[in-house]
Amino acid sequence: MMTALWDALKRGVSTSRRGAALGLAYGAGPLFACAGALLQDAAFGGAMLGGRSFGLAFPNNHLAMFAAVAPLLLLAGVAFAMFTLPASRPSADSGSLLSEMAVGVRQFLGNRAVWTAVAIYVVVYSGGNAIFANVSLHAKSVLGDQADTLGMQSFLRFGFKAGAGAMLGWLLAAASPRATLLATTSILLAGMAWALGSSGWWFMATFGLLGAGELFGAYFPNYVTTASEKRFVRVNMAYLSVLSALIGFSSLAFGAISDRHGRIASFAVAAGLLVLALALIAALLPADPTPRERPADAGESP
Repeated sequence: MMTALWDALKRGVSTSRRGAALGLAYGAGPLFACAGALLQDAAFGGAMLGGRSFGLAFPNNHLAMFAAVAPLLLLAGVAFAMFTLPASRPSADSGSLLSEMAVGVRQFLGNRAVWTAVAIYVVVYSGGNAIFANVSLHAKSVLGDQADTLGMQSFLRFGFKAGAGAMLGWLLAAASPRATLLATTSILLAGMAWALGSSGWWFMATFGLLGAGELFGAYFPNYVTTASEKRFVRVNMAYLSVLSALIGFSSLAFGAISDRHGRIASFAVAAGLLVLALALIAALLPADPTPRERPADAGESP
């Protein structure tokens, strides 16, 4: 899905208008997720709604929620089927499948902005998203085992994301693709700092900050797409998706750190990873990585 999405954006939305497109998608889109969080809360007891709920017992509450979501996923698939994307054209220097794959690997490793951004994406993903499960578990330690905050976590996560989505879209249009990487990573770092320094119900703001910073998952792919030649967007986004599997090791590491030294220690490690990522972004990534398209690519139909 990610590969197809960004290929469509590269071909269908000019770089100058991508800020408006992403601002609309991630400014308005999370508002629907906020509504979904309220409905989820109503299905599981209604803690956020003053005890008002649908009155469904387990497992019917889960079944109802999944049944409501399934048609929306189908609608998204139908909507994407309306896109027309050109078939991939073999490169002039390609032959067999293996040689075509070799061309993709060579261009990936030869495009410094692309592979550097992908490597930093893995670091940010590790420090800012893989830690989310630990933060969620820690809420009960802060607020007590009887506190059911899952619905509130989702509401804050997507509510903050809606506000940040609109502002980050403006930032992309007014500044540069790199500026959005610095912004989202900084927001994640602020979230981890908040988790380390807050107590009581103030701790819940952590979910809002991490939700807003979670938009790194849109703006790193945007950076990779911007840095890629049109014909290699699919290849580079596929590599980004495959290398994201490395995040699983960070989740294991955070679990081991929590078991040995406590969850607060895992928060500190995550914050350290985000500081490292900020330094790498500032030092290694150009502000505008737009490549010079080859004549064959520039002549392709959108």
